[in-house]
Amino acid sequence: MRSLNDFRISGNSLSGVIPTAFGLLPSMAVFSISNNDFSGILPVFSSTALVEMQLTRLNQFVVHNNSLSDTLPASYSMWSGVAFISLHTNQLEGTIPAAWPSSVLNLSDFRVANNSLTGTVPAAFGKLSFLTSFSISSNAFSGMLPGFSSSSLILVDIQHNPQLDATLPPKLQAWTTCHTSIPCTDSLFPMQYCMPRNYDLFSDAAKNFATIAPYAYHCTNAPQTSLEPSEPITTPTPQPSVISAIASAGITTLDSEQQTHPTVRCLWCSAAGCVACVRSGLRLPRAGGVPHQ
Repeated sequence: MRSLNDFRISGNSLSGVIPTAFGLLPSMAVFSISNNDFSGILPVFSSTALVEMQLTRLNQFVVHNNSLSDTLPASYSMWSGVAFISLHTNQLEGTIPAAWPSSVLNLSDFRVANNSLTGTVPAAFGKLSFLTSFSISSNAFSGMLPGFSSSSLILVDIQHNPQLDATLPPKLQAWTTCHTSIPCTDSLFPMQYCMPRNYDLFSDAAKNFATIAPYAYHCTNAPQTSLEPSEPITTPTPQPSVISAIASAGITTLDSEQQTHPTVRCLWCSAAGCVACVRSGLRLPRAGGVPHQ
């Protein structure tokens, strides 16, 4: 089995610990065991296997929705070609090793939400050029989130980290920001949301911005008593909304493998609300909020 390079058993009812023999397989490109009931620690790969994985470029490491515990191995930083790391919804503790984002330069999708991780978010995440989604919600991270340089970034999921702060960029992105230390702002972008903890942002339904629009988060009118909204927050949203305009324009996916990036030619506001003028031929707005024809 040393030549095994694609192992996928996700979505079953398997339990127990992950066999240590997986740590000896040097040709692994896809390791996917998500949505089971595995327990114990994350796979420990031998130094020889790690070196060979670096050469063969492990691409996907997907172990979310299990009961895995312990800390994040610093040795995983040797996966220099990995694009997709999904560890969310486990029982992981400790910090994110600083070497991870410094080494995994091809990383596009990073998910560690719903664990018990602590510490600061390594600044090197901000330098990853191909990052499209970053999900660390429902942990205990603190400090300042690094600014992201990736032009492909579309989702930043950081809610339910009470001591985590960030500077929100004026970009066409979706951020979950409730119950963090981020100062309240009334800026239009990024689009902010407050999702229930059990909401799967990566489900097929959530890939459409229009589906998550009811959870739009307006911090000036945010609920003061509920920490976990089970129903959409019903604060006022302009009509027609930016969310619907973007969704109708084709930005429909939060998935790194399927996302599209249509060009937004202008943004204008009138008494009817704010509209993203996408694929419309409209130019920059003139005085009074009426776009040029």
